[in-house]
Order: sequence, then C-alpha cells, then structure tokens
Amino acid sequence: MREANLRSAFHGWNAFTAIEWDTALCLHVPGNMRMIQMGWDDLWLQRVVSRYFHNVDRRIFGNAHTRRGVRSNRLVTMEHSVGVGWHSHIIASTPPSVSQDDFRSLLKKEWLRLTEHYASNAFKKRLVWVEPLTDGYADYCTKYAFSDLSGNINSQSVAPAMGTVDWQNTHFSE
Repeated sequence: MREANLRSAFHGWNAFTAIEWDTALCLHVPGNMRMIQMGWDDLWLQRVVSRYFHNVDRRIFGNAHTRRGVRSNRLVTMEHSVGVGWHSHIIASTPPSVSQDDFRSLLKKEWLRLTEHYASNAFKKRLVWVEPLTDGYADYCTKYAFSDLSGNINSQSVAPAMGTVDWQNTHFSE
C-alpha cells in the first residue's frame, strides 16, 4: 500500500475510533544510555519504551495491567534521523481513573526516572516532551511511519530519515 493510502486509512480510522486522544509526547534517549546498552536500532528502543509503559501502566492500574491486560491507549511511533538517532513520538489517551495533569506528570516522571541518570545536565531538559495534544501532532508523529525509505531523504543529511509504528507498545482498548 502506498504512503498516501496508509496515511488516508489512518485518518479515516482515527476519525472513526471512540478514543479521545489528549496527550502528545516525545521520548529521546541519551547518547550515553545508547553506548552503555549498545542501543543502536529500533528493536532496542522498542524494549526501552516497553519497560517505560510497563512502569506507567503499573502505576495507574496496579497489577491489573499484567493480570487482565489493562493498559492506557496509545499510538507509538519510532523515528530515526542522523542528528537525533532513534526516538519515539506518542499520542495517548488519559485513563478515566486519573486526571490529565496527573497522567502527563506521570509520563514525564517515569521517562526521566528511566533515562536521566544517563544524561548530561544540558540534555536532561530534552529527554521528554509531554503536552496536551494539538492539531497536527498525530500527522507529525506518523510522518515517517507510513513511508518507505526512498521518500524520506532529509535535505540536511545524506542518510534517510525513517520510522515505523511500534506495534508492540501501541495499545487500543476495545
């Protein structure tokens, strides 16, 4: 399926779903963490993000996330560019049991808890970005997720920017 068709299908599905997306976040990984853990690919980032959402879901739902599979709704994409490396863009829905502010605070706190001891002081403020969802962020976070490599040449680098949907960490409730 071509990129335009996939993007159109995503917009159609997103308009049809009853999920109220209200939170946007971007997760960056410190270079020191990558070096120590030898995290140079999307599979490594997927494992880190999986640990992160395990912690987030456990804080919100207790052991129900393990026993009954209760998780927060989220669409997770991973993206790579030469200047930034692998990082994640996420749109999420606040669970009914917590307020939006508490949910956003928890998302930020858990990512910092997982990564900040690897980061220099100058980079710590760029590890995580959590904001209310604004128009266009869903398009932004999927900008490379539905593309093939031939269409993603970044004019500032020789290597292509690329991305994918992280299906392991994406969750939609029924």
